[in-house]
Amino acid sequence: MDKKFLLCSLVVLLVSSIFSPSILANNETQIYSEEFEIVNTNSIDTTELSAEDIEKRIKEFESDFNRNVLPKMTEEDYKKSLELYETIDSIIIKSDVREYDSSLTPNSLEKYDRYIIEGILNDKEGLTALDQTRIFNDASTAREWALKTYPKNDQVQLRDAARHFSWNHISTNNSNVGVTKTRTATINHEWGSVMSNGVNNYYNNRYDYHKRQGRTNVGAAALALAETNTYIPEFKAELITESKKSYNFFKSIFTVAEIMDLHNNCWGRAYAGKTSNSYIVDFNTARIHEELILSESSVTDSHYRHVWRSEWYTY
Repeated sequence: MDKKFLLCSLVVLLVSSIFSPSILANNETQIYSEEFEIVNTNSIDTTELSAEDIEKRIKEFESDFNRNVLPKMTEEDYKKSLELYETIDSIIIKSDVREYDSSLTPNSLEKYDRYIIEGILNDKEGLTALDQTRIFNDASTAREWALKTYPKNDQVQLRDAARHFSWNHISTNNSNVGVTKTRTATINHEWGSVMSNGVNNYYNNRYDYHKRQGRTNVGAAALALAETNTYIPEFKAELITESKKSYNFFKSIFTVAEIMDLHNNCWGRAYAGKTSNSYIVDFNTARIHEELILSESSVTDSHYRHVWRSEWYTY
């Protein structure tokens, strides 16, 4: 065999073993997905960002948005934006998804919970109302299986891992949904959480502004709602831009819970695209091969870096 060819082959194998998360401890390749590829090759920044630094950047973006986008909104834009909120809220109500979210209570609900935010993002990124309904239904199937399989109080995080893996697996294999729409919806599910405080703060600021202009409570609420709906996809785009540039910015806005979900989401899609097995079989296989994150305490800086470099949080 040509020595030069042999050397090149060994180099390729070595690089693959370093960068591919699908290489197992026993050197057997179980699953490969195009989503595992490294996309962001920027260097890791070492400058620490405080909460004040993050807040300052968000405030700057808000000011730019208010100055450059809001003046261009027409009466028709306001009308369509309000209709979108009602459409998304109706989808969520019909799905009963809020019933199963222990973080939401009737007394703690803000104008924008994570589901409204993810629904608006999904709409702006091309998912129809029917797409979203189907994906919510798949989420319910995954949640019910995970709860039945891991019902104990000390299995909450294992249950969450099972739910996210199976949801992505089910929707990817749903002929009416597929991998692209699944990726969009399940990533936006995490953005709904990441953006919740910022979006509600923006809504409250706009409501207060319109009240100072002499609007009634109802009038101020309607204007603030329409403007916030327009703000949401622009806010996400800005956060992605900043995250791509700065690893520390990315790490500052995503919690370990969200990194765990984004990681397990991707593995669910990967297995669905490469095997003909059920999500139950594939979840157990992925567990055996230690490819999943099964608890928030298991999330490491390496997991953060891989989600960042592979851009499992973008579009």
